[in-house]
Amino acid sequence: MSADVSDEKTYAVLTAILLKKVSDASALSEATGLPLDDTGRILGELEKRQAVFSMNSSVMATESGTALVKEIAARNYGELRGDPELERWHARFEPLNRQFLSAVTAWQTVDVGGTKLSNDHSDSEYDDKVRSRLDGLVNKMSHLLEEIGAKVPRLLRYRDRLNGALDKSYAGDSRFISDVRVDSLHTVWFEMHEDVLLVLGKERTDAGG
Repeated sequence: MSADVSDEKTYAVLTAILLKKVSDASALSEATGLPLDDTGRILGELEKRQAVFSMNSSVMATESGTALVKEIAARNYGELRGDPELERWHARFEPLNRQFLSAVTAWQTVDVGGTKLSNDHSDSEYDDKVRSRLDGLVNKMSHLLEEIGAKVPRLLRYRDRLNGALDKSYAGDSRFISDVRVDSLHTVWFEMHEDVLLVLGKERTDAGG
């Protein structure tokens, strides 16, 4: 593959494909913030390089594309890995991740007599409390992303996506809390967590988002 595959825009699209597993040009444009025309052009280049393959309108990373993402991440972010400042940043990041997962569980379920049941969202007061909790966590994560964004500007896109999903949930579309079929808080947070681990060269320590 030619060296320019590590161009920031191309790498952003390839990384988004890897994180989303299966996607399309429109969703990738939204995720990266790149114009749809640019995203389509980049997808064409990646397919020629056999980094991705497409089926109808869907696109997935190939084995070589997945390996390439990790290779470029190691090259681009190698100097950041092990940086004491970023290690301290990561020590604040992971507890916030666990708090978020707990809040999403609270959104999806309710405790009835010690038994967890699926939340039917009939209790608006309960949902409002959980949404407020999520709001606070997104605010804290936004500040953390601004910190790491000074070193990896690409990650700032997650701040914008998280706040966009939160705004849509407040506008009345509760799918944007945890529905995997849209760019929900849970979906975006999952991708952000995976991306941060990729940048820092760390492995997932639990099964959470």
